[in-house]
Amino acid sequence: MIKKFLVGMSLLGMVSPTAFAATFTDVSSEHEFAYSVEQLHADGIIGGYGDGTFKPEQTINRAEFLKLVFSTLDPDCTRGQTFSDIEYTSWYAPYLCEALASGAVQGYPDGTFRPAAKINFVEAAKILTTVYIGLDGTTDEEWYMPYVTYLSDANYTPTTIQSFNKEVTRADVVEMIYRLR
Repeated sequence: MIKKFLVGMSLLGMVSPTAFAATFTDVSSEHEFAYSVEQLHADGIIGGYGDGTFKPEQTINRAEFLKLVFSTLDPDCTRGQTFSDIEYTSWYAPYLCEALASGAVQGYPDGTFRPAAKINFVEAAKILTTVYIGLDGTTDEEWYMPYVTYLSDANYTPTTIQSFNKEVTRADVVEMIYRLR
């Protein structure tokens, strides 16, 4: 079932227009997600690095992911739950607080959030569909299936996603945000 599902997901890529003036030196007009990167940059949702790059193929950690998702939502740090591995004075604390308030994250059973851990596709799918769609993932299936099924059925899964546990890149995240908003 998973193999069939993933094959179907890989065939559902969207084609985006590519006429634009490149903002980042490492995102050419031929990059699969160039249009999404340019659009989200033009809308002030994403930025790059001081050297003029975006690093589209760089994997993203959980803290960076939350900043990308919640930076557009004017985060307010009114937390209830705390994690043993979080300093709430960290640069990402407001985004984590907003993620907690939205119900998009719960952390791990050991009481940690693991902000430096790379985020994989199913974790990203849960957060994005909870935030942008309001999807409640209550199910008898694996916890992640409602989220990945929604993204697949709506044609929001990037063609670069070939497995549920794939660590997502900056470009993957931008493409999913672009499709969801």
